Amino acid sequence: MYPPPNPLGVQAVNNATDFIGKSFDFGSGSIPDILQAFFYMALSVGAILAVIRISWAGYLYVTGDIKPENKSKAKEVLQDAILGLIILLSVWAVLNTINPDILNKDPFRSLKSMSSGTAAP
Repeated sequence: MYPPPNPLGVQAVNNATDFIGKSFDFGSGSIPDILQAFFYMALSVGAILAVIRISWAGYLYVTGDIKPENKSKAKEVLQDAILGLIILLSVWAVLNTINPDILNKDPFRSLKSMSSGTAAP
């Protein structure tokens, strides 16, 4: 059978990797796979929540003419959301700067290769 026509040209998303660039599968269920999936899920959820908070701050700021206390609350919410984004990106940047293998599926790969006497790929 032929696939149904797609008049808008929209392609279906095959899996989470196609949609967001990182896969959240737990692979074989090993500790490094679970830690990597948890780390990227935490970063993604934190970034999404920060964007929602920034939107909420915008709403509060716009309605500041109706309730004057909303403007000051909006500024606080916006500062907190931006601080949260900075912390999220800082954690990723520090881990990536110290050792990029930490963010890979097998963070102990360099230790294994050092003990066997071969170079890590």
